Amino acid sequence: MDIGNSVYLVTDHKSTGAGVPAVICGLYERSARIAIEREEWTKTFDVPLWDLLPARAYTAAILRVCYSAWESLDQQGRSPGSLREGDLVRELAGAGLDQKAAQVCAGLAREVDWRGNCPLSTWLKTIRAFYL
Repeated sequence: MDIGNSVYLVTDHKSTGAGVPAVICGLYERSARIAIEREEWTKTFDVPLWDLLPARAYTAAILRVCYSAWESLDQQGRSPGSLREGDLVRELAGAGLDQKAAQVCAGLAREVDWRGNCPLSTWLKTIRAFYL
């Protein structure tokens, strides 16, 4: 990790996708100063390094859970596009995704044409673009 890198502050170490996007402003031996930016404000504070994940690793973890949920649905003859959004959120949360991240990923599934070419790839690329 370097100053200026995008990271996620992990807010729950027991579920995948529980995090807040941030930028590293300073690095110390065992901690980092991060900035969390919103439209209304920017807050900076120091956090232990073990509470941070590089944006690429955070995104990869979310993509793995989404792919795993897709595999499970596919084995049952279903797809994310065949489920109502609430049902897809439950499937993703059941696969280990944080509730908020599951809602985001389920919402992004609505943008995919599940009858078109490579819908899984399109969904995963949409999720990657959102989190990176």
